[in-house]
Amino acid sequence: MSLSSLLPILESNNNQLTELLTGLDQLENIELVKKLKIMLGKSPIAQLRDLQRDLKAQIDTAKRPFTLAVVGEFKAGKSTLLNALLGLQGELGLPTGVPPATAKSIIISYREDGLPSANIKWLDGSEEITEWSRARNLIDHLWLEQHPEDMKISERISDVTYYLKNPILSRLNLNDLPGPGAKNLKDTELAYEKMKQADAIIWLIGDVPNNTDVSFLNALSESSQKVTPVINIREDLPNHIYRDENEVNAIKEMVIREFQQYFSSDFKEPLMVSAKMIEHERAKDNPDESLYDDYGLTEMLKVIQGFQEQSIDPDQSQRIKRIKGVSVNLLTRSISNSGILAQELKTEINKLESSRSSHDDKIFEISQITDRLRAEIRTLARSRAGELCRIVSGHGKVFVGDTLQLSNFNDLITTLTKGRNELEKKLQDRFINEYLLLNHDPNWLTSLCNQYAEDVRAVLIPEWRSFWSKLSCDELGRIEMEHPGITFNSLSDSLVKAMIDVIMRIVTVLGVAGLLVEIPGGVIIDAVGVVGVIIISMIRDPLEGSRKRAIKRVELQVDSQSYEIQDNLLKAGMDANSLIANEIRDIVKIDINITTQGITALTDFNHKVSMYFENTKEHLNTLSSS
Repeated sequence: MSLSSLLPILESNNNQLTELLTGLDQLENIELVKKLKIMLGKSPIAQLRDLQRDLKAQIDTAKRPFTLAVVGEFKAGKSTLLNALLGLQGELGLPTGVPPATAKSIIISYREDGLPSANIKWLDGSEEITEWSRARNLIDHLWLEQHPEDMKISERISDVTYYLKNPILSRLNLNDLPGPGAKNLKDTELAYEKMKQADAIIWLIGDVPNNTDVSFLNALSESSQKVTPVINIREDLPNHIYRDENEVNAIKEMVIREFQQYFSSDFKEPLMVSAKMIEHERAKDNPDESLYDDYGLTEMLKVIQGFQEQSIDPDQSQRIKRIKGVSVNLLTRSISNSGILAQELKTEINKLESSRSSHDDKIFEISQITDRLRAEIRTLARSRAGELCRIVSGHGKVFVGDTLQLSNFNDLITTLTKGRNELEKKLQDRFINEYLLLNHDPNWLTSLCNQYAEDVRAVLIPEWRSFWSKLSCDELGRIEMEHPGITFNSLSDSLVKAMIDVIMRIVTVLGVAGLLVEIPGGVIIDAVGVVGVIIISMIRDPLEGSRKRAIKRVELQVDSQSYEIQDNLLKAGMDANSLIANEIRDIVKIDINITTQGITALTDFNHKVSMYFENTKEHLNTLSSS
């Protein structure tokens, strides 16, 4: 397999995974998911995010030039060695010194034209072209300790790339990495990650390898990079700093032993350089190149030349082998975690579908409760209607008896001669004000209406409270989000007041007015009118018989209206019930709509997860079989 066939597979999978994670971010942030309290496992999601990052790193590795990483303990002289090799001096030199200077991954790359410059890559993925000196300062611990205001900026840096024209860089990049035991643990983690991405590694040793260096070796032995150990003889002759030969030999013996254990039993000798002396000599106007052999520069350049030749290998077999091996592992883990995520999504969808089915049952239950309450309210309405009719009938009979007296005859005749309407109005006012006593407030009728409203309330509230109590905690939580602060008590308090208003309005306007006031359809007005006709007709008849017939007719008229009064009372009670039932139904329907939207959103996203799962299996099969 070539890079040209490997890259499309990795890029396709990365694009799909990026799209998947973007969709997941959108799903987690929409209000709908928060309302439904959908909880997806953090582990598979976090794993997929890490895998996407690692996969992107492999793509970057496949695309970028051959990279030679320089690793080692702090104070081993990595930056000094790179400065010496590249001839960097003064402000162009990589930062060195104590405390540890290399805080971030530094990539040194070739640029044909222009002054040396730098590119800062931030943790959020954005990049910034800047001056070499600014980038240098932001990764130099010495500078940051003296300029704490730059510390927060430095913490946002992922890595820095320096650009300059140098023949060593014409065919490869150099990567100066933080050493193990860095001040920031993330820097050490970054070093491990970048080492795995490099094509070859120079392990620079300044002292006897310790446990931290051994952990480096353990990590490197699991990959396929070529590792070249280089011992830096840290001497500075101009400043009379010399290295003890016995100490150097002890380091060499330890390196040979460790390399034979971790890499190859055939390993013989590490390279020996004096980075400080190379840097010192190259800084001179007329350097003595004959000393380069003594300081190890010549051998070091030969090693780099070997890597340069390796970088132009068209097959790049080692790089492909390494990228392919890592990618197979990444895709295998992606399949596992996307499968777990798909299963979790299915579980949430099933829960929501079960909830929606429960909501449908609740809508049906609301209808059943309404039907059951209708029968109870009808019984109450029948009782109150009978009571009201008895009161009106009793007063009506007394009114007719009192009115149909010979002592009233002349007044009736006089009034009737002025018109039937005037007589009816006079009789109505007298009956309502003197017999029914409705010109007072409160009166028996408002008391009866209030009693009926309370009776209806006593029937409705326990039923609906029982229904409300059956709502689950999740349902109540979603209702709370749509109606902050709502409880059944707050709901019933406001609705009961409205319910009583409805009952009072319907009873007083329709029920009583239908009996006592002259409006279309009113029947008591006709009854009084009949009384008036009877009175006139009785001028020629015996009054006793007329009174009996008139009283009987009033009874019949009132009784005939008892069903209308009962229906008006029933309507008032059912309208009051509808206030509560409709409000609760609307609340349940809102939850149904939210649940349905949640099912749709999760199903759509699960389809994407399943597609990624299947496509990743195909990508893995392609890599494994090639």
